[in-house]
Amino acid sequence: LNIHPGATLPLVFKARQAIMLKEIEKAEEYANDIYNKDDPDYKYLIAEILIAQNKISEAENFLKEYYSEIQPEEQEDFILDAANIYIDYGLDENALEWMSLSKTTNNPEYKELLARILFGIGNFDECIKIFNELIDLNPYNKKYWVALSSAQFMLEDYNASITSSEYAIAIAPNDAEAIMSKASGLYKLENYEEALEYYKKYCSLMQDDEFGELQLASCLINLGMYEEAISHLENAKSIPPKDSQNTLQILKELAFAYSATKDIGKAMECLEDAMKSDSDHIDLLLLKGHLLLENNKKEEANVIFKKAINECQDIIYVLIRIIVSLYDNKY
Repeated sequence: LNIHPGATLPLVFKARQAIMLKEIEKAEEYANDIYNKDDPDYKYLIAEILIAQNKISEAENFLKEYYSEIQPEEQEDFILDAANIYIDYGLDENALEWMSLSKTTNNPEYKELLARILFGIGNFDECIKIFNELIDLNPYNKKYWVALSSAQFMLEDYNASITSSEYAIAIAPNDAEAIMSKASGLYKLENYEEALEYYKKYCSLMQDDEFGELQLASCLINLGMYEEAISHLENAKSIPPKDSQNTLQILKELAFAYSATKDIGKAMECLEDAMKSDSDHIDLLLLKGHLLLENNKKEEANVIFKKAINECQDIIYVLIRIIVSLYDNKY
């Protein structure tokens, strides 16, 4: 940019980085600095800024207007680009509308994008069908096998998901996504020992991913290896979270693990930290009561359970959870 101040791609890169940091005004400034405002990448950036501002209708109108202006031979590429933008923001229905305009439906790039959209809207059967077609055309494409494994996992066909992930691993032995996919399938089949090995391999490849550490710790908890689980969960807690839900789950699993080692004080500290997130408040109260029961603190548990009953919206759900906790703890 020092050499070419108005260059499109460096400014688009910086603008997208600003969008990711939710600095929309800065993104708009970078967009305004782009010299060639007829460049397709500039147009896509403007649409992306509108989407990031939740101005979906304005973004749609902007893209449709630009689509009507471009040459017919450029329209197919534009359709895929527009769909990709919407997919990045989880707007799969909008992406599907754009895909319906395409005339090159046998193109592998089109098929892959359509399969991703179908995955996003929960049509896993059709998604699987398309990825199988793509694999028939290119059986050594690791990305297709991983995507197929994910769709099969969502349909709870865990054996098929594991098999697909194994093909991906055979093609790319150190592919973290494929390794995570196999580990997750094994976990769902309660094959915790083998799942543990794959989670360990994943964590060695992705050392800054708190989700991997969380899953590894969950395996250890299921194997009764609580001290080792605590070590991994504390490590996960120290990694800046990519997903706030992961932080909540890490704290809940930590509470379970500390309770299992009879360190109820640490368990309660974890739940107090979790309650600061203002989410799952009733579930956290129920978990707190359960762990107190687990440590023979019945009166304290009763106080917490009564609090959950008084504050809940669904009393039947809460009562059933309390009954299960009492039963599990032999009361």
